[in-house]
Amino acid sequence: PDLTSLHVVTKNSSTPVHRYCTKHSIDVEVFERGRVPRKGCSLEEWQGVVASFGNLIPGRVIRGVEGGFVNVHPSLIPKHQGGAPLQHILLNGITDSGITILEVAPSRTLR
Repeated sequence: PDLTSLHVVTKNSSTPVHRYCTKHSIDVEVFERGRVPRKGCSLEEWQGVVASFGNLIPGRVIRGVEGGFVNVHPSLIPKHQGGAPLQHILLNGITDSGITILEVAPSRTLR
């Protein structure tokens, strides 16, 4: 289906993504732990893309999004996984890398 709307959730309002969205009038909000983004919005209509987010997404949110979530990780997993893969790659002079796209599944520890 065609993308009919876009809503972005960022870690805070100082991220480059948040500033870009604000500048270009794209619907954006700041993530608040424990709260489902955008109250009143039908999650069934969402598809989630996570990139460099760094927060756990509640399982109820992941399960509630009919289109599912994917995570875009800026390195080749498992070779360069972790919280700072780009820094690791650059600081170690690694010349071959890529991205990994993973399906996000709810953790058993998240409700």
